[in-house]
Amino acid sequence: MLTRQEIIEDITNSFGFVPDWLNDMPDKVLEQYWDNHVWSCNDSKLLHRDKVLIAFGAAAALNCGYRTPFHTAQMRLHGFDDDQIKEAGWVVQNVAGASAYLYGVGYSQEKFLRELGALVKYIIKSHA
Repeated sequence: MLTRQEIIEDITNSFGFVPDWLNDMPDKVLEQYWDNHVWSCNDSKLLHRDKVLIAFGAAAALNCGYRTPFHTAQMRLHGFDDDQIKEAGWVVQNVAGASAYLYGVGYSQEKFLRELGALVKYIIKSHA
């Protein structure tokens, strides 16, 4: 477990400075946030590049004006070009739109899951 000072030094080494929003965090919150940040910036069962794409999708789906630009910048640093970023945004919109539609019309989740099971079986069988 790192001390607050060690975390601040790590942030400074990573970003060149400590953004105020991080510096203002209570010790325990900063510790948890930074631990998660360090983990997400390293390969694990998912590559860091994949985590960047997932984080962009989550931030965009939440319409987060803070994290979407951050993760867009991360995508660029990992070699994603404008067309790939736009396509990722389209995927987010497609998932969010379908979710809003299904929820909005009150589509039965049980029925949806049954249909999903049937279509997965069909796809597996047809590609075997």
